[in-house]
Amino acid sequence: AAAPASVLHVDTNLDLGVVVVDSVIKRSLPLTNSGSKACKYSLVYDHGPNFHIHPENGVVGPNSVTNLSVTHNPTEIGVFAQPVELKVDDSRAPRRVNVSATAVNHGFELLHGDGMQTLTKLN
Repeated sequence: AAAPASVLHVDTNLDLGVVVVDSVIKRSLPLTNSGSKACKYSLVYDHGPNFHIHPENGVVGPNSVTNLSVTHNPTEIGVFAQPVELKVDDSRAPRRVNVSATAVNHGFELLHGDGMQTLTKLN
């Protein structure tokens, strides 16, 4: 019989989508252990005031899921890309999760029915 083992699954990309500058977006990053043994994990990433993952370390029980909370609060327009290293106690090489987002200004334009001209006044 095989010894109990953990089998941890995680998506390698988490796209937070389009985020308005100075707003907060939260998403879940599930860690799934389909094995019969608990699995310890820890995260390594560049900590900044606008990006957090919680909890940064813990245990995923056998045949269970732990949802990590990913929070991003962009302060300037642009593309955000943050590699996150997931270390697992089973001594395999760390896994990499790429977290990304695109920050935009909040605003809108009203377009004419043809979608080609910006309306300057409402009738």
